[in-house]
Amino acid sequence: MPPASTTMYDQFATLPLDDPLADVDALMMEEFSTMFLPPAMKPTTPPSYASATASSSSDADSPPKAEMAKPKKINESRKRQREELEFLRVRVQELEKHLSVLTQVKAIETESETPWQKLAHQMRIDKQNAVLENEKLKQELEEQIEFGKTLQAILRKRPKLTSLPTLDSDQWKLYRLVKEPVTRAHAVYEILQQQLAAFPGAMVESGLVDVETDMLLTRPKLSRYLDDQLITETIWCQNFPYDYRFVTRCMWSLMANPSQYEYTGFSLLETFDEDTKYICTIGKLDNLLTSQCRFLMRRLSEPGREIFLIRSILEDELMPHDKTALINNKSAWFVLEPTPAGGCLLKFYQKATLPMMQSQLFLQHPKFKKPGSPYYRVGNITDAIMTSLREMVKGFKGALVHVLQTQLSAYAASLGQIEPLDSLSPNCT
Repeated sequence: MPPASTTMYDQFATLPLDDPLADVDALMMEEFSTMFLPPAMKPTTPPSYASATASSSSDADSPPKAEMAKPKKINESRKRQREELEFLRVRVQELEKHLSVLTQVKAIETESETPWQKLAHQMRIDKQNAVLENEKLKQELEEQIEFGKTLQAILRKRPKLTSLPTLDSDQWKLYRLVKEPVTRAHAVYEILQQQLAAFPGAMVESGLVDVETDMLLTRPKLSRYLDDQLITETIWCQNFPYDYRFVTRCMWSLMANPSQYEYTGFSLLETFDEDTKYICTIGKLDNLLTSQCRFLMRRLSEPGREIFLIRSILEDELMPHDKTALINNKSAWFVLEPTPAGGCLLKFYQKATLPMMQSQLFLQHPKFKKPGSPYYRVGNITDAIMTSLREMVKGFKGALVHVLQTQLSAYAASLGQIEPLDSLSPNCT
């Protein structure tokens, strides 16, 4: 039996020298890669080395348990955002459906509205817009006052007052036209748009909405919104036995180009487009005073009616007013509508402020001074204006009838009439 030392030596000699070194190298490389190398450069252990390492490990050392995959963390903030977006998307769809239903109901209600209901609805909208505009201007005025107080506290003196608005682009609010062509045209547009917005209220104020009979009324009254300022009103309604489109054409021809009819009541100053004119009128007050009115006029065509918008200009840089004449400040509207019999119903409403202050000598007389008197605050100047307004309407009506009779033959020929329309000759006296 060989000695024990010899047997042990032989066993050591048969062991491969690479195996122990391989285990040590593998452990060292794994530890090095874990500590120093980035994840992309970490070496992977070959399967053969891994199996050899696992087989040579001691039974006492239990293999490390594989870490269980962690559950994916939910982003609560993004989840809430997605839920809110989904809720809002559904809500928008519901509101759109509701709006569609309301629009259909409103359309049905609008179709069944009477003319008075439509007019009241439009005036309610205009009132709301006016209230909003008033609040805006009031806030701006308060800011200007506060700014002025601040400057006064700094400078210790009152700043010089200036007329507002000061920008050329806002001069139309003072019914003032500037020389610059673009700004001038913009002012004309804004002034006439303002007149168009005031048209429904003017018809209600004049009482002409339901009037169908001939009438002429001139009257003075106190304005409720201008510190009891005295204003004059002219209300005129006239039936003509002609088609309303024919009357509109003749009336526009008379007012836009009065020279061809030798009508001295109007004179054309400027043409902005084929439907917008700038016109001047000169009148006499009791054969003593001369009044001058320069006004813008626009013709509008709407289904079933024609509208003329008129607004006087108080100052013009390009064509100044006559310094010796009184300047009129007025607004006016014409509306021409067809009648069931095929004729035309013309309605006219004008309101104007007095172009001058009344003489204090007249106001000292008892019949002008006593509040209970029918002549209170209405003097000879006002009577002269009333007379002048009535004469103006009569003169214009006579000129319009002349133009209608002059153009009747040409109008009948354009409609293919074989015989003259003698039966349509009006008796407008």
